[in-house]
Amino acid sequence: MFSTIDAVELTPSPSSSFDSYRSPLSSRHGHATVALPSAVVVLGGLQGEKYLNDVYILRDGDAEWSQVELAGLMMWSPRSGFGCCAVEGVIYVSGGCNADGCFNDLWKSEDEGANWTRIQENIDHFAAVGPKESYPARANFYMTYKPTSNSLVLLGGTDFSEAFNDVYEFDLNRRAPRRWSKVREGRKRIGGVMGFGGKYDCFGGRYKFWACQMEEVLYVGGGEDLDDSVYDDVWRSEDWGRTWEKIGKVREGKNQKGGIIGASACALGGVVFLFGGSLWGRCCASFAQTDFHNCYWSSKDAGMSWSKVMSTEREFLRSSMTATAVKRRNEIVMVGGWDGDDAVGESKSDDRKIVDTYIIV
Repeated sequence: MFSTIDAVELTPSPSSSFDSYRSPLSSRHGHATVALPSAVVVLGGLQGEKYLNDVYILRDGDAEWSQVELAGLMMWSPRSGFGCCAVEGVIYVSGGCNADGCFNDLWKSEDEGANWTRIQENIDHFAAVGPKESYPARANFYMTYKPTSNSLVLLGGTDFSEAFNDVYEFDLNRRAPRRWSKVREGRKRIGGVMGFGGKYDCFGGRYKFWACQMEEVLYVGGGEDLDDSVYDDVWRSEDWGRTWEKIGKVREGKNQKGGIIGASACALGGVVFLFGGSLWGRCCASFAQTDFHNCYWSSKDAGMSWSKVMSTEREFLRSSMTATAVKRRNEIVMVGGWDGDDAVGESKSDDRKIVDTYIIV
């Protein structure tokens, strides 16, 4: 299936069959996927022009996805591009957007998505007087869990008038007042003379970037800005977003054009994996298959160097999908995505699976 040189090779998992993994989970992009202690859960996203807030689950040992029925009266509104992570079986959802705008609310579920509790309502960050209780509403950012302080950390994203590179943290231990605290502002230039030369101390504001956490190190790369800049850089933070170091690019060479936008990343077995994405962003009026990366990259040295693995099929021709490491099974579960026309699996002529599962060879 793959041609590879000096890379960590993946192969489809024996459990990834076409029939059992395609239905009834519907096609989507801009969704979230999390791994629970004994299940994988897919939430929300966008299908065509319809924003979703449904929840699907695949429990260990099951042959098919099933929809989680909402048991309570409260539920977060349909959205895409939201932040989501799981902490000891508890699912947290924050932010995102739909046709009405962007959010900065925070929700949690302790029972696989059947019941939801709202921890924090939507707050107008810029109109608030006094201490800010939340981050500016946004979509297409990254949220993860910081175990050393039992807190949530989020970074980057956009409200479609500004692209962010700030970092916020939410203390799950604190009862009142419950608010997001800013870890750092945007980037600054270090060195140089009169604004020229030197280097930046943080990644530039961006959205639809890839990010992942390996142990207690954060990785950020790719994405795009609102000025149509596209990126293929890689940044690393060893202190949960307070300071950043640029460690290179995924693709080297002056003749390489385009960026890595809407890709998805995860870490498994000490390796960082990066899947798919597109070369161009919103500046591109239309997309062809050649505008997508039909490959994945792997890095065995904490993002310093990358090996590219091309696919002989079309499974990676997509962006805005999710790639989630299920460590207990040594698997990576890739769900959904967008190929320039439709969500993957939405068209009857699209024979790609909505869910692909891989293991390290």
